[in-house]
Order: sequence, then structure tokens, then C-alpha cells
Amino acid sequence: MRVVISYFRGAYIFLYVNNNWIVITEHIFESQKVPKSFDGFRITQVSDLHDAVFGDRQEKLIEKVRATNPDVIFITGDLIDSNRYDLEQSLDAVRAFVQIADVYYVIGNHEVAINQIDEIYGELKKLGVIILPNITSTIERNGEILNIIGIEDPLNGHETQF
Repeated sequence: MRVVISYFRGAYIFLYVNNNWIVITEHIFESQKVPKSFDGFRITQVSDLHDAVFGDRQEKLIEKVRATNPDVIFITGDLIDSNRYDLEQSLDAVRAFVQIADVYYVIGNHEVAINQIDEIYGELKKLGVIILPNITSTIERNGEILNIIGIEDPLNGHETQF
């Protein structure tokens, strides 16, 4: 019996930590193909939030993102969790993100699973988020451009348009 209780306690701790832990990894990308004006350009990617709570009104997450000093923020899927859908909770962070930098968004499998994509897109667009549903876009800096592509989760069933 002790083994079973310890196993469940260990599993609970593991799941709690992994669902409430903010991991920041920094990568430097260098290429001659990137326009010179984008030297030092900072992209912060936020992914797999799964409706997690990071402090009151997401303040811990917001401060971590702000500290990366981003030029743009990419939210790359699973903003919400299909098992406990709470879009409003997830939007707390997005409201702050759009005050920090331009925000781009592409859906993940959890958004597809709950079939509320139109609602999610609508709320994000109201906040000024740029939605990339299988399309390309450009970011301009000092007259030079960087092409970006949003690729939706293939489970959505939509073909890419590029």
C-alpha cells in the first residue's frame, strides 16, 4: 500500500511541477540570409501553456517574457488545454504580451481538439494578435523584411497556402 501511495504522490508532484514550471532557453541563430537590420532581433516563443496559472493574472509568466526583451512574441500552439478550457485565463497573459511587442499566433492540437478555433481567433484578433493560419507574413525593420510562416496543427484539416 505504501508503494502505491508513494507512486501517486510522486506522479502528482511530477505533474504539478511540469505544469507550473516556466522554462526559458536561449538560442542564437546566425545566417547570411537574414537581413542585416535584423541583427540582434529578439523573438520570444511561448508554447504549450495549457491554461496553466503562473501567478495572479499570469504575472510570473508576463515578467519572464518581458525580461527576454522581445522584438516579437510568437505563441505557437496550446495556449489552452482541451481538458480544462479556460480561454479567459489564457488571455490574461496575451493582454500583457501585446503591450510588450507584436504578437503572432498559430494553433496547436489542443485548440483543434476543442473545436473552438473561431472563438479563439476572434478574441486574439480583438487584442491585436496577428493570426497565421497556414499563411505567410513579413516583419519589416529599417526597410528590410523577414518572412515568417504560420503552420497550423495538421489535425485541423486545412491545407497550407504557400
